[in-house]
Order: sequence, then structure tokens, then C-alpha cells
Amino acid sequence: MQKIVIRHLSGARADQVDEFPVSGAQELIVGRDALASVKFDPDLDDLVSRQHVKIVRDPADSEGFQLVDLQSRNGTFLNQTRVYGVVRLSHDDVVQLGAGGPEFRFEIFPPPVETRARPTREASREMLADLDLKSTRESWLQVPGAPRPVGRKTVERMLGDVFTRVKRQSNRSLWVGLMALIAILAVGSVIWLYIRKTQAEQAASQQQNAVSLQQMNEQLKRNPADMTAMKEQIANLEAQLRQAGQRTDAAQQANQELLNELKQKLEQANRAIAQSRLSPPPQTAPPVAVATFDSLFEQATDQYQRGHPKEALDLVTQALAKDDKRWEGYEFAGRLATALDSLPEAANMYEKALRLAPVASRPDMQSKLDDLKRRMETK
Repeated sequence: MQKIVIRHLSGARADQVDEFPVSGAQELIVGRDALASVKFDPDLDDLVSRQHVKIVRDPADSEGFQLVDLQSRNGTFLNQTRVYGVVRLSHDDVVQLGAGGPEFRFEIFPPPVETRARPTREASREMLADLDLKSTRESWLQVPGAPRPVGRKTVERMLGDVFTRVKRQSNRSLWVGLMALIAILAVGSVIWLYIRKTQAEQAASQQQNAVSLQQMNEQLKRNPADMTAMKEQIANLEAQLRQAGQRTDAAQQANQELLNELKQKLEQANRAIAQSRLSPPPQTAPPVAVATFDSLFEQATDQYQRGHPKEALDLVTQALAKDDKRWEGYEFAGRLATALDSLPEAANMYEKALRLAPVASRPDMQSKLDDLKRRMETK
């Protein structure tokens, strides 16, 4: 039985192989999507889009295949050349998902007839005698000291070495940039935590001062005689000091110190009453994490893998409420509604996905919508 072989050359799945029968492979989605036919690691292969490319049969050639770029963020490379839209895919072609991303080789097993040429057989002496053929001469004359011409294989090998070195340097630069970004994020997080802690301490201190002033005010309200007695003591001491005149004995000095102390206490009490009338500083609520389309879509995918399509559909609906321009959300919702046998809802979702999907994905959306309408008519 003829089959398609996806041989991973680099990335998190290096040296792994995916196989699919040619008879059943009408469309193979390649990407980090959990529902993709050829799945890549969602964390390690982060240069790959959720639905990066797809492999389909060539409508003009029943034995051929096509590679379709699904408007991937980092682009698609076929045999080290950037491609767009739909291109022909042949046996032994190498596909790279994003510059510096993982690579895989597309193979047909057994290979097509044109790639399995019969081995060259050696002509017999009788055949050479009958044809009276001369011996093949050298294509160049070797002159002593002259440089030997460079062959095609040598040039290809030299170019391959250059591409390998450039790719290695690009990967090294990418890692250096990632490490610098991580360091910047770490420093920024430390500064943010320090500022947040300082603000929290200041708010706590203000709150504590407000509570203390409020308690002092309540105490003075409960015991108004304390302030009245304090004022009377201050008045008596001032009268005694006026009567004493210019005397400087120890008793007069003690009275002066007591007077100053009582005035200071009275001033503090008045200030406490004035400040207690102010409202305490408002308490800021802790920040609440805002759900995004991507986070809700990831949760929906996880619920679907756990076997909970209804919960997954609810999460996708919430995600589309955040961003109603994401065609992949409507397409996923259509599949979930179909699994739940809610055909009208599934048809509605596929119609919205068809309007927003890229041109390369619209035939697939239309096919699913037509199949769904036929099922609805038969019920």
C-alpha cells in the first residue's frame, strides 16, 4: 500500500516519523494545533503556527501533491526557498516551518516510478564491437601545475556548508536575543515587585495612622472632661506665672515646663480630631487577570482533549466574545457543535468561519458546510 512519510529532520521531533496512507490523505494539517494531522510541540517549536501549512492532493494530477501555506506568521520554506500560497510538493522535498524553525522531508513510499530509475548496465564487448564505439575521452586535459576544474557536486557541497554556518550563526544570535529578553524581563519584574511592596507598605502605614487618630478621637469624644481639665490646668499655670513676675526659682521653672507639655498635648489632641474627620485612604483592589482569546482557546482545546466537548464549546464562545474576527475560533466551534449533534449551530459557525478564513482555507470550510447541510436535510 502506498503511503506518505513525514520524516522530521530538526526541531523537538527530530528523527521521528509520521506515516499516512495515500488513499485516505486528502488533507494533512501541519502545525501546533492539537487537532493537526502532523503535530509539533506547542512549547518547544514556537516558530510553528497552530495551523502552519497543509498537504493536499493536486487537483490537476491524481498522483501529485501540493503544499499550501495557511498565512503562517513566520513563513514557509520549500528546499530553502520562501514560498507563498500553493506550490507543488514532490518526493524528497524538504519543508521548513519558519526561518530557523523545524524541518521535515516529504516522502512517498514506495517512491514514484520516475525517481526509481533502473541501474545502469554495463555494455558487453560484443555490443561495443558491433557498434564500433570509440572509448570515452577525457573531458579536460590535465596539464601539470594547472588547477583542476570545480565540479557541480563540489559547488553544491560548498554552498551547503555556507548555508549551515549561516543557519548556526542565526540560531546563536536568536538564543542571545532570547537570553537578553529574559534578563530584561527579570529585572523589570524585580523593580515592579519592589515598587508594589513599597506602595503596599505606605498604604498600610497610612491606614494604621488613620486608625490611631480615629481611636484618639473616639477616646476624646467619650471623655470630653479630659480636654476641659487640660485647658483649666493650662489657664491656672499661666495665671501663676503672671503672678510670679520675674522670679526664676525652681518652682517657677517646673510650672513653665508643665505648661509647655500641656500645650503640646492639647495641640496634638486638636490635630487628631481634625485629621480623624478625613476619610481613610481608599484601598486598591488587587489586579484581576483578564482572559484573552488565546488563553480561552487554549483552555477549550484542553477540555476537548479531556473529552468534554460541551465545556470546550462554552470556552470557545467566550473567546469569540473577546475577538469575533478569529476564523479558527468559529471553525473549532463548528467541529464541537457537530460533535454535540447541534447541527444548526455548527452550520452557523462554519458560515462565519467561511467569511473570515483565508482564501486557501475557504474550500475546506465550504466542503464541511456542504456536508453538514446534507446531514441536516436527511434528518
